[in-house]
Amino acid sequence: VRMIQFDTSKELCGGTHVNATGEIGFFKILLERSTSSGIRRIEATTGLNAMAYLNDKESLLNEIAGLVKNKDLKKGVEELITTNKNLEKQITSLKKANAGNVKDDLLNLAIEVNGVRFIAQEVDMEAKDMKNVSFSLRQEESLVMVLAAKVREKVLLTVMLTDDVVANGYNAAVMIQDIAKEIQGGGGGQPFFAT
Repeated sequence: VRMIQFDTSKELCGGTHVNATGEIGFFKILLERSTSSGIRRIEATTGLNAMAYLNDKESLLNEIAGLVKNKDLKKGVEELITTNKNLEKQITSLKKANAGNVKDDLLNLAIEVNGVRFIAQEVDMEAKDMKNVSFSLRQEESLVMVLAAKVREKVLLTVMLTDDVVANGYNAAVMIQDIAKEIQGGGGGQPFFAT
């Protein structure tokens, strides 16, 4: 360990030392972070290791340029992002258009139990779409709906109750907890909608 002085700052240093910075050669900072209050840590690679690091990065950029089929990598990535946003908008509008069909299909599956229409169905939907369909059916009367979906290898359950069913003392949040126990899960939500 030795003491190094920079202007008025005196520091203890236990690192590798060189006689002059020119011995270090090419220098590439890889990481800069805080280690504690008022103390920063810089990690870098130097010399041939720094050249190898930059060569790897250049190879990666060339591979990406080949994938986006554009020699101007920035422009190619920007085009991909724009295309992706446009496709997401198209998917959203198709889902909205399809939601009306799904809503009608689900209502056709309802069975009557003690004066209440009941729907229990497995669907191929994302969580957001299940919520949207549930909220659109909430305007109905005397309806209880349980939807199940497999989303990225996980089970998602929703329970929706119309306001008149909730007014009769039923609670979707309590129901989802009982149902979820059957699949070693849990859940919660509001009296009219729970997941």
